[in-house]
Amino acid sequence: MAALLFMILIIGVPQVSSGELPEVSPGLAASPMVILDEPPVAPEGASLRYAENEVDQGDLLQGEIVEREVVIHNDGKEPLLLSNATPSCGCTTVISYPPSIPAGGQGVLRFEVNSKKIKPGPGRKRINLDTNDPLQPKAGYYFTVNVVALYRSEPANLKIAGLFDEKKRATIRLIASSKYGFELESAESRGGLFVIDEFYWISNGVYELTLSTSAAPAPTTTRDPLDLVITVADGRKIEVGQWVDLEHWNPITVIPANALLFGNRDTDPLLVEGAKPVTKMVTLRARDPKQNFQVLSVKIEGVPEGAFQSKVTALEVGSHYSVAVTLPAYRTESYLNGELIIETDATVEPVRKVKLRAMFGRKK
Repeated sequence: MAALLFMILIIGVPQVSSGELPEVSPGLAASPMVILDEPPVAPEGASLRYAENEVDQGDLLQGEIVEREVVIHNDGKEPLLLSNATPSCGCTTVISYPPSIPAGGQGVLRFEVNSKKIKPGPGRKRINLDTNDPLQPKAGYYFTVNVVALYRSEPANLKIAGLFDEKKRATIRLIASSKYGFELESAESRGGLFVIDEFYWISNGVYELTLSTSAAPAPTTTRDPLDLVITVADGRKIEVGQWVDLEHWNPITVIPANALLFGNRDTDPLLVEGAKPVTKMVTLRARDPKQNFQVLSVKIEGVPEGAFQSKVTALEVGSHYSVAVTLPAYRTESYLNGELIIETDATVEPVRKVKLRAMFGRKK
């Protein structure tokens, strides 16, 4: 019986030569292999997952303030604790987020994006959440946004400037610069430091404004935003501001106005034996052609005697002077800080002061 069974097995097995595959009889098919996926196992602790990340928020019109939100999931087995939601820039403000999310639950992070605090163009922002997720103690939510400038100004930097005791005017143009359209509804000074004298529609998407400011009691420099209300083609109203510099000039200008610096590049040559002294200039010039003045005296205070030398030259008597400040030799101090004091007979600010600083960063 065993011999008969062996013969049947031998006869029933197809003979296949080396390198060939056996043929499958018609009507018979190999059973497919089925692989069963194991169900995901929740982490033992808390596990944060944003419903979406690296989100493209699209175009944001400059001046728009929008609210956005993202869903937060806790895929772990323990409650997810959240704290200290910190944006990466001042343009983003966190409105709310849940202090905790139960295991398997979800919550919502809400935030506001203020395009007034973002330069036009694409940008990537982040909000960090402190968590008890052992793998993400600081879980970052990222989003991108493209801020679209609705207009450009000519000139690019707005300024009203002139002698402090006179009224000053400036004419500017606002020109549409995007596909969203541009209709100027109103314009005004936020702080009331200047006024809009004239407001013209020139052509489609082009407006001309004349700004003015009255005389000031004394020379000063300040800034005040020009606030605009703009309507775009889809009906949205956008409020946007642009700084206007207000310069109330002294009749006599001093250049540099604040500080004269002798840096290492200026002082290093003095290390060479026989080097020439280093000299820098301060100039005084009358802006007002009716203004005549004289330089009465020059002195340097706050530094060792002889550290600096000064000399006044009248380039144009009554209207234009130069003060040469000379550093004759290298010093052993790391730096010197002093003050150049120029006394004139001008009726406004007769004494002008310029900070002096010299640096000696090399060893002699």
